[in-house]
Amino acid sequence: MPRRPDSLVKPFKRTLPLRHALLAAFLLLGFLPAAVFSWLSFSRTRDAMTTGIAGSLAAQAQTLQSDIDATMTERLQNAAAWSRSELMQDLRLGDVDKRVSSYLSGLESEYGDFYRTLDCVDDRGTVIASSDPRRIGLARRLPDAGRLSVEAGAADGNARLYLPPAGPGEAQAPLVIVADIPLSYSSARMHLLLDFDVTGLQRLLDAAAGDHRAVVVVDGRGRRVVASGELRGRRAPADAPLLPGLRLEDAGQLRVASGLGGQPGATMVGRGVSRRTSRLPSLGWTTLVLEPEARALEPVSRMAAIFEGLLLAVLLAAFAFAWWFAAAIARPIAALTASTRRYRREGLVAPASDVPVRFDEIEVLERGFREMVAAEKQYTRELVRRSKMTMLGELAAVLAHEVRTPLGILRSSAQILQRNRGLSGEERELTTFIESETERLNRLVSTMLDLARPPMPSFVPCDMHELLVRCAHMHELRRAGAGGQRPVETRLAAADPVVEGDPEQLMQVVFNLLNNAAEACGPDGIVRLETADDGDHLLVRCVDSGPGLPAGLAERLFEPFVSGREGGVGLGLAVARQIVVAHGGDIEAGTGELGGASFSLRLPRRRSHKNPEIDR
Repeated sequence: MPRRPDSLVKPFKRTLPLRHALLAAFLLLGFLPAAVFSWLSFSRTRDAMTTGIAGSLAAQAQTLQSDIDATMTERLQNAAAWSRSELMQDLRLGDVDKRVSSYLSGLESEYGDFYRTLDCVDDRGTVIASSDPRRIGLARRLPDAGRLSVEAGAADGNARLYLPPAGPGEAQAPLVIVADIPLSYSSARMHLLLDFDVTGLQRLLDAAAGDHRAVVVVDGRGRRVVASGELRGRRAPADAPLLPGLRLEDAGQLRVASGLGGQPGATMVGRGVSRRTSRLPSLGWTTLVLEPEARALEPVSRMAAIFEGLLLAVLLAAFAFAWWFAAAIARPIAALTASTRRYRREGLVAPASDVPVRFDEIEVLERGFREMVAAEKQYTRELVRRSKMTMLGELAAVLAHEVRTPLGILRSSAQILQRNRGLSGEERELTTFIESETERLNRLVSTMLDLARPPMPSFVPCDMHELLVRCAHMHELRRAGAGGQRPVETRLAAADPVVEGDPEQLMQVVFNLLNNAAEACGPDGIVRLETADDGDHLLVRCVDSGPGLPAGLAERLFEPFVSGREGGVGLGLAVARQIVVAHGGDIEAGTGELGGASFSLRLPRRRSHKNPEIDR
């Protein structure tokens, strides 16, 4: 009793250590590279985002500094131009000048967003003219020289900007712009003081800072000039360090180790530096845009959590996959083994197994086995065919020796009897039958001899288009005596119709195909010859509108004594195949577009250097 195929799986069921080994191998070869690649991807993404954020900070800082440069340059130029106004010469009289105060009041109204007050002060510190008349006569000292931040000269005067300390209850003191007033015909010294309102700059910085960043502007000595809301709320002295360990010349670094406002973590810094313009030299200020690194890299942190979740999912999937990996390999191999044993025992190939195959190699192995079985069956059929050919050769030799001589005697006797004038009409008809039948038997013997011992082709260049046209014409002439036939259609589309072959043997093949087609489709049927290019080969087709080939006969049609029509001997196509194979080509039968049979010859244009194998 043969073993059931299921018994083949038992050895694999006992190999549990194999599953463990596959589990470990898959985890090492699958999960470990995935973890490494994930880490590299995350690291590259983090570096790219860090670089991008740093560039964004630097670009924003430089844009803000450019806007501040434009604003402050215009304010300094205003102070220098106003101090040299002709109206300021009225101050040399030394009394309260209403015209100058009215002039200053008009300027404040026009530039109300930039200035709080505009005062004219003498050397004793007395306000002698002001945009606010109530301030006239009040004492106002000039800013301390130690609070000087910017001194800029222009073609029409000189102006200085000071950073006075904030007063009680003030988060930010107004900046003071001082311009000397040159008086003609007087040695008295007068000064124009403009209290610059930083509110506009604060709004600019607040808009740039948003919810995540802080912005501060410092002068050349590192003192804070103006800052965004988060930094203003701390009311820290202007001279207090912004970030411990941050040096102004190092602010271009992408990262500062200390946290903003004493908070833990690092801070990313972007720096924008004041630049010299065509109107004034550089202000010497620096704009710093700061953002805590943890807040800036929040998207990367979220992505890291996603990567961790994906890696965990990959680990679980790898564990589950590796657990049944051994069974997934063993089951199709066991089924293939069972099929092999059945073929060896019974000569039958089991139908395709319903066991799912998940690996290409196993599928290729199974397909290779089935192809090997098919090739073996083809070889067996070829061996049977060769055996028939051998038998046919022996039979043909006997017929040639034993039958042709009596056939010749019979034919000669019939011809002699036909010369007798005393024969009746019926007797003369009988002699005609004898002569035609002996001729038919003689052709049959010749065909069998050709099939058993085909002559070697004599290769010469042969134009198949000319050969097909000649064959079609001769076929029509022959059929004209047998009741007529529709002309053979030709569709010769090949660009290069020349092949190396034996014209006589190729004509024999074509005549055989034309005769078969004509007999199959009758006198009113359509027979067509076609050619086409097929790489290094020429394709010749003969199609007809007949009933077609019986089912299952196409593969056996070229075997000896197999015929597709009643009364046929079944040798013509076998001889045709012998000739085509001797030319290095092949011939196939099938169904054509006209509904009938189709025979396709595929002939090489150039003969191979090897001698073609001729079936004997």
